[in-house]
Amino acid sequence: MKLAAIILAAGFSSRMGDLKPLMDLGGQSLLGHCAALFRQANVETIAVVTGHRHLEVEALARRLNLLCIHNPDHARGMYSSIRVAVQGLPTVDGFFLLPVDVPLCRPEAVAALAAAFNGRNVVMR
Repeated sequence: MKLAAIILAAGFSSRMGDLKPLMDLGGQSLLGHCAALFRQANVETIAVVTGHRHLEVEALARRLNLLCIHNPDHARGMYSSIRVAVQGLPTVDGFFLLPVDVPLCRPEAVAALAAAFNGRNVVMR
């Protein structure tokens, strides 16, 4: 089964005071933590949805070898980013969805979700 990951990083980061994807957490950006999570879980296709200050986020994403999907309507909210991301992914059986400001998931959790996915259901944890 071919699974991808979508990291949502298009928001304004208005409550954080800094651009979330670029924020440092223990010497690595939040976007870097999210990408590493999916790489450790052997997810090959990792996409990041950009919006606000997209050039800065895309520069980091390219250094991390992530697929960049820009949401020009990011101000419409997270759902608009999910829609753009799903349309921009290559053909996959399913995908993980992770906001960039939730970087501390464990690869074991990703593996458990992948194992529970049968291609027809939604698996949440």
